[in-house]
Amino acid sequence: MSDGEKVVLYLIAHVLQAPKDGFVIVDEPEMYLHKTILKKLWDILEDKRKDCIFIYLTHDLGFATSRTLAKKVWVKSFSSPDKWEIEDIKGNELPEELLMELLGSRKNILFCEGKKGGIDEQIYNILFPDFTIIPVESCFFVINYTKAFNKMPDLTTKAVGLIDSDHHETDRLEKLKSDNIFSYSMAEIENLFFDESFLKLLKEKLLVQDKNAVENIKNEVILQIEKEMDLQIANYISTKINYYFKDSHLTKGNTLKEVEENYANFKKEIEISSWAEQRKAELEKIIKDKNYERVLSIFNNKGLKRIAEKHFEISDFIDRAIDYLKNNSKAQDAIKNISQLRIWDRKEFE
Repeated sequence: MSDGEKVVLYLIAHVLQAPKDGFVIVDEPEMYLHKTILKKLWDILEDKRKDCIFIYLTHDLGFATSRTLAKKVWVKSFSSPDKWEIEDIKGNELPEELLMELLGSRKNILFCEGKKGGIDEQIYNILFPDFTIIPVESCFFVINYTKAFNKMPDLTTKAVGLIDSDHHETDRLEKLKSDNIFSYSMAEIENLFFDESFLKLLKEKLLVQDKNAVENIKNEVILQIEKEMDLQIANYISTKINYYFKDSHLTKGNTLKEVEENYANFKKEIEISSWAEQRKAELEKIIKDKNYERVLSIFNNKGLKRIAEKHFEISDFIDRAIDYLKNNSKAQDAIKNISQLRIWDRKEFE
């Protein structure tokens, strides 16, 4: 029999033979068990022994959240030999599994956009090793989770949020700072690697022979945004409407009349033609002035890596950039110096 099969039989035997109305204490219920049967096995055993109280000690957050009716506690601190500080995990706006993961962190928390294992998490793990990096996909989750975590009482850690400047209004970004939510002047996380100072460092590392390679990359990026002007304008307006909708009071109407009034006010704020004209004028000026830094701050295009790959004569620009960033302090400083990436890299969070 496999170790897993042996464990299943062992657990079944012990639980079924436990004293009536007793306590069943299970240390690491996930040990040797495949995730496909873990929840199912303990659901069945709990059902068979409804007279008993089950107490689980687990590191598996998925399993912990699967005990939907259970009271959950966490070990906040321990001092040898026998001083334990144990607290209930209370309801919160954060998803339960995420909350339990954060409570186990001894570092301050950094919520960022992106997915687990994605580029955002890789970059921030390199730049900010003193933070626990938690990617939560969208900027809306970053904002909401940062606020929710910092509202929790008696925590030993704090949270900050980091979002890109992806079509956010300046006033909106300034207001978010009061909630420990900061931004950097790039439309995409990958655009960090297109910063001129970083490109020059990477060019030297890769031994690129073309002395004009960085300048050629800059020119082609500007040319690309000119080609995509209509698409960029449409994306900008769509995103702006979405932000207006999120920030509106449409969900706060307590009567039909209030809902109608809120909706009417919301529609008054939406000026698609005017926004399109303004954005077009802004883009035309940026292109005419060859304002490369401003292009990076507004250009949403994850395909820009192909431009760098062409001029650096490589096929894996992002991987090379991350690897270089990991092992070079000058490169890390170049990225940190961009806009406000240093604003929350401060001692006040210690």
